[in-house]
Amino acid sequence: MVYLRMAVHRLKKDEQLKVLPSLLNALKANLADKNVVDQIILLTAGGWLRLAEMNAEKWPDLNELNDPSIRSAVLKFFSDILAFPYPVGDLATFVTRVEATRMVNLSCISISTYLKIAKDLFVAASLSITDVKVAVLKVLSSKYFTDKDCLPLLPLGLANGCNEVEFAADSCMKRIDQPETLKDRGVINKLFTLYLGNPSKVSLKMQRGDRME
Repeated sequence: MVYLRMAVHRLKKDEQLKVLPSLLNALKANLADKNVVDQIILLTAGGWLRLAEMNAEKWPDLNELNDPSIRSAVLKFFSDILAFPYPVGDLATFVTRVEATRMVNLSCISISTYLKIAKDLFVAASLSITDVKVAVLKVLSSKYFTDKDCLPLLPLGLANGCNEVEFAADSCMKRIDQPETLKDRGVINKLFTLYLGNPSKVSLKMQRGDRME
């Protein structure tokens, strides 16, 4: 994994997009090893960034995302990225403090996941937190994902605290048929699991025309 990480980080933007399908297939091949999956998924960030910069008409098919296991891993990664909090002060300093004490309150993301993303993407690779979040939202609202995939993650973007990210999330939300999507029990369970820790045991009914704010 060390050599793979070094190789991917040295690739140019277009090359990172070209290797994205291979990385997604590598995810599936290593599903039994969570540690390896966690490392591989971080290496896909450059591909999503490049994708978000391109005209949507030129996006590749990425048929790998049709696989449920790959799709699930990518959506979990996107959720973690959107939940990643902006630091107060220098990120590297804050990461060092969190790593030393493990005493910090984080919402919708575990300390271990926070540290992996912070160190690998935003400290070591020097990627922009905002750029990665916006890229994730652009990809989420694309042909690759359904409204049912997208909706449970959007509140994380809408409550992000960064105008650029919140604008991207709002634009994505406006394209979703919210009343229809919220009829799906799976969507409701994801929302309750993400924010309350438990799937909802109550049916939520919305009248057509209602909006989730």
